[in-house]
Amino acid sequence: MMESFRSPIDLPSSHSTGGSGTCASHDAGVLSDGAASTDLNELQRTLSPIMQGTRAAQQEWCRRPIDGRLRIIGRIAEQLAEQGLELAQDVVRPAATTGEILASEVLPLAEACRLVARRGGRLLARRVLASRDRAWWMGSIRVVETRCPYGLVLVIGPSNYPLLLPGVQCIQALAAGNAVLIKPAVGGTAAMKRLAALCSAAQVPEGLIQVLPESPAAAEAAIHLGVDKVVFTGSRRVGQVVAAQLAQQVTPGVFELSGNDAAVVCDDADLDRVAATVAYALGMNGGQSCIAPRKIVATEPIMRELLPRLCAHVNQQPPRSVPPLALAAARRAVEAALDGGATVVAGGLEHWGSAQQIRPLVLAGVRLDMPVAYEDLFAPVLSLITAQELTQAVADINRSPYALGASVFGSSVSAQEIAEQLQVGCVTINDVLVPTADPRVSFGGWRASGYGVTRGLEGLRELSQLKVTCERRGRRLPHLVAGSHQLESLMRGLLWLRHGRTLKQRWRGVQQLMKTTAKGKR
Repeated sequence: MMESFRSPIDLPSSHSTGGSGTCASHDAGVLSDGAASTDLNELQRTLSPIMQGTRAAQQEWCRRPIDGRLRIIGRIAEQLAEQGLELAQDVVRPAATTGEILASEVLPLAEACRLVARRGGRLLARRVLASRDRAWWMGSIRVVETRCPYGLVLVIGPSNYPLLLPGVQCIQALAAGNAVLIKPAVGGTAAMKRLAALCSAAQVPEGLIQVLPESPAAAEAAIHLGVDKVVFTGSRRVGQVVAAQLAQQVTPGVFELSGNDAAVVCDDADLDRVAATVAYALGMNGGQSCIAPRKIVATEPIMRELLPRLCAHVNQQPPRSVPPLALAAARRAVEAALDGGATVVAGGLEHWGSAQQIRPLVLAGVRLDMPVAYEDLFAPVLSLITAQELTQAVADINRSPYALGASVFGSSVSAQEIAEQLQVGCVTINDVLVPTADPRVSFGGWRASGYGVTRGLEGLRELSQLKVTCERRGRRLPHLVAGSHQLESLMRGLLWLRHGRTLKQRWRGVQQLMKTTAKGKR
């Protein structure tokens, strides 16, 4: 059954470019600034009836009780357990083994399904706000908050984690009552179609998930036709293009964009752990993780002790495949750093000319003003930056345009102190990268690294929108009682009574209200 599954949309992907720019290899592809109008028109004619059918399916889906939807989400995890190996084999990641894909994509996706199924009910449930917090002078008002679906959510997935990232976003959108269009990255169609088939086997209604062609124009056409929210994972440059298109439609979006993350090493850190974990993350997925560490910041004595340990671990890393565009951008930044006085202490540039198997590269003597230390690189490059003292180094890190994540190594006290100062979306302490796969972790970048949140329970909240109902209870309408001549006096009395700093001022408020009320009865 799995092999025969086909999306209703099986158009040719003739516009797939693979993206461009420094971090382009993990983009779903650049949405064209001006795709041929005939191509867009053709795509829109094809997509329009399919999107209408998807919206109809969503209307039925959102009327189901929340518990019923979440039970189906739980069954998706069971399907992942049964078909996990086949799904992993559909994932196109040249730099990763099947075991690594199971560990970094399939199992975390199943864990995310379990979390949503177990905890999503409380988050999505209707909530009556406590009356003890009400403004009593307004009379009796019952306030109810309801989480509602957006409707049709477009998920634009990346190529570096082509199953986990769009998969979690899809699952959360379904749990919140939405229908989903998934635009996979180049090479991501097979995995997304198998995931859609697994969802169908778990009794997700037919037509609720649609897998679009890989062509960037497919996402552009869907946006033009009208979706209700977009979740985009990719580079800053492509994110700007998508955001501009959404602005024309006044469509909300969530953007997880580029990063250039720092690992800060405190003076009391376990340097063997720093070396082992940073080297692991540097080579993981060929360095194609936006939240992978791109620079280590430490004082000179610590850096001197760390360097031989780090180089030993990095030199043991097996060669990994990196796409040509990402490799070329990284090479330009590395060569600029070398021209500025940096030196290569591990790895080498001999094989950095094309998409071949390469080992990670470590540079010493890097300054924060060098492009290699602040551009959104997408290759296994690590810069070593020596700081006079860490407080100033943290301030410098906080001035970076990118603020996706950071890592801190040290004792609990010192690491927590640094973590509190870092102005980034996610901080890991005494580890890098891997803890962010925990299903509880909500993830979102700051500054040029994006806005909005994906994954975790906050990611589920992000894919529902808030409706507030205010019900006037009883017959009393206090705003119609007081005449305009009394309004100023009443408001002054209430301000003194409710918010006066001293008992004397509050008593003055009581007197003012009594005086005003007495006048009103005459």
